[in-house]
Amino acid sequence: MYLSIIVPTYNSEKYLSRTLQLILGLNKKVNCEIIVVDDGSTDGTRCLLDQYQHLSNFYVFYNQHSGVSNSRNFGIKKANGDYLTFIDSDDLINIKAFEKMVNQTSMADNPDIVACSKSVRKENNNRIVNSEVEKNKLLLSNLYISNDEFNGEEYISGPVSKFYKKSLLYDNNISFPIEVDNGEDLLFNCKAILCSKKILLIKDEAYYYQQNSDSLMNKRDLKMKSKNEFLLHEIKNYLKKSSLPDEELYFEYWAIRLELTNIIRLYCYDSHQYFLEFKTAVRRIRKIMKNKRVSKIVYVNLSRRQIQVIQFLCFTPSMVSIYLVRIICQIMQSSKRHNKTLRSI
Repeated sequence: MYLSIIVPTYNSEKYLSRTLQLILGLNKKVNCEIIVVDDGSTDGTRCLLDQYQHLSNFYVFYNQHSGVSNSRNFGIKKANGDYLTFIDSDDLINIKAFEKMVNQTSMADNPDIVACSKSVRKENNNRIVNSEVEKNKLLLSNLYISNDEFNGEEYISGPVSKFYKKSLLYDNNISFPIEVDNGEDLLFNCKAILCSKKILLIKDEAYYYQQNSDSLMNKRDLKMKSKNEFLLHEIKNYLKKSSLPDEELYFEYWAIRLELTNIIRLYCYDSHQYFLEFKTAVRRIRKIMKNKRVSKIVYVNLSRRQIQVIQFLCFTPSMVSIYLVRIICQIMQSSKRHNKTLRSI
């Protein structure tokens, strides 16, 4: 088995050396190539990468700044491995767990996807998912929805801590969508799951990503509403392809998730400019939450704070609720500000 490790970088000078040293340590254990795609860095990332270009099976490509999805897609095109995996430039890996993934891949007769996570339940460790019913339920896990087979974290929606057979991606034209920058991983995995014939689940901690707790809370994207509309449309398409019996309920659940994202990360920052959008979003959430089957999915799968925000939105007047949501966001920001931690998956 030959593994292609794809590493997108952008202004990663501060953390990249530590990440690459771990990847090079893995390179001594397994048969692999390292493909680094720099997305137009303006710091010292390129100078740092120049120090590694003399190494065998280490390839560096430079692109103009166009986003992580383009970098990953470029890496897919350049990959020569039987399998592809993705490692972000500021994250860490567990070399022993990656070795285990390589060995288990061969023992399982080369599945289309190998997914490793500490959240895989004991009874699902080394489980082969190959029936349509099982794949549909794994798709729900990728969509953060727990069910009777998998919880909402057993199949992490990111592309890290996974091996993808190159032929799966090539034969089915699977790539990262460039229309969104929050949810592209989830859509990539939706298509990968539905197109696969065999998926191997492994319980282990293979990957540790550096979590900047307040980065998303502080980021305002004026195109967020249109991006989330695209994301919701794509999720609806994948739910239809899955032939899940309650697809409409899961679609409504995701409508609430994304309306909540719009409110927390955009509308509540300027209550005057976005008040009409805020009221429309609240009306939609209130309408959907009247469906007891959808509200049950919401209460089971959303976090305590997300549920608190929904309750504020459903039971307080609009002018009051928008300020309550803003206060909650400020509290969350102040409690997590500048708190960079490593989170294992």
